Amino acid sequence: MERVRTLIGRQFPVSCSIAGVWRLLHRHGWSWQNPARRALERDERAIELW
Repeated sequence: MERVRTLIGRQFPVSCSIAGVWRLLHRHGWSWQNPARRALERDERAIELW
Protein backbone atom coordinates (compact mmCIF):
# COMPACT_ATOMS: atom_id res chain seq x y z
CA MET A 1 0.00 0.00 0.00
CA GLU A 2 2.85 2.36 0.77
CA ARG A 3 4.19 2.02 -2.77
CA VAL A 4 0.77 2.89 -4.24
CA ARG A 5 0.51 5.84 -1.86
CA THR A 6 3.93 7.10 -2.97
CA LEU A 7 2.97 6.73 -6.64
CA ILE A 8 -0.25 8.69 -6.13
CA GLY A 9 1.74 11.44 -4.41
CA ARG A 10 4.19 11.63 -7.33
CA GLN A 11 1.53 11.69 -10.04
CA PHE A 12 -1.00 14.01 -8.38
CA PRO A 13 -0.63 16.94 -5.98
CA VAL A 14 -2.45 15.13 -3.15
CA SER A 15 -1.57 13.26 0.00
CA CYS A 16 -3.46 10.09 0.95
CA SER A 17 -3.54 7.94 4.05
CA ILE A 18 -3.12 4.18 3.75
CA ALA A 19 -6.83 3.79 4.50
CA GLY A 20 -7.63 6.29 1.74
CA VAL A 21 -5.52 4.34 -0.74
CA TRP A 22 -7.32 1.13 0.24
CA ARG A 23 -10.73 2.76 -0.25
CA LEU A 24 -9.67 4.18 -3.61
CA LEU A 25 -8.45 0.79 -4.86
CA HIS A 26 -11.53 -0.98 -3.50
CA ARG A 27 -13.86 1.57 -5.15
CA HIS A 28 -12.32 0.77 -8.54
CA GLY A 29 -12.41 -3.01 -8.05
CA TRP A 30 -8.66 -3.40 -7.43
CA SER A 31 -6.93 -5.37 -4.72
CA TRP A 32 -3.66 -4.80 -2.88
CA GLN A 33 -2.98 -8.51 -2.58
CA ASN A 34 0.17 -10.05 -4.05
CA PRO A 35 0.23 -13.42 -5.82
CA ALA A 36 0.99 -16.31 -3.47
CA ARG A 37 3.78 -17.60 -5.70
CA ARG A 38 5.66 -16.67 -8.84
CA ALA A 39 4.62 -17.93 -12.25
CA LEU A 40 6.58 -20.92 -13.53
CA GLU A 41 7.04 -19.17 -16.88
CA ARG A 42 8.73 -16.17 -15.25
CA ASP A 43 11.96 -15.26 -17.04
CA GLU A 44 14.24 -13.55 -14.52
CA ARG A 45 16.82 -12.62 -17.16
CA ALA A 46 14.22 -10.87 -19.32
CA ILE A 47 12.98 -8.97 -16.26
CA GLU A 48 16.51 -7.78 -15.46
CA LEU A 49 17.00 -6.52 -19.01
CA TRP A 50 13.67 -4.74 -19.02
